[in-house]
Amino acid sequence: MLAVSGTKAYAEALRTDAAEVLSTMGLRLSPEKTLITHIDKVIDFLGRRIQRHRKRGTSTYYVYTYPAKKGTSGHHGQGEDMLLAEHEPAARSPAAPT
Repeated sequence: MLAVSGTKAYAEALRTDAAEVLSTMGLRLSPEKTLITHIDKVIDFLGRRIQRHRKRGTSTYYVYTYPAKKGTSGHHGQGEDMLLAEHEPAARSPAAPT
């Protein structure tokens, strides 16, 4: 996962650059799996749900991570690692709403 601050065109250019670097190592990006998504949409990635919303009582926006709803049913009682940072901001710098 790569987070980019900028326009969609900038993110697309970075995707092209990343594909070029990976190709020198014999790797490639999968077009079906390599998506550009706005942070205001919910993103499910590696068992985590990532989303941005306003912190209660403030006008500041943060990125939060939670356990993904899909796939958590089989993990009950398997340790506290599933609960780490459940309600903590993933990023400390406030992001302005767009």
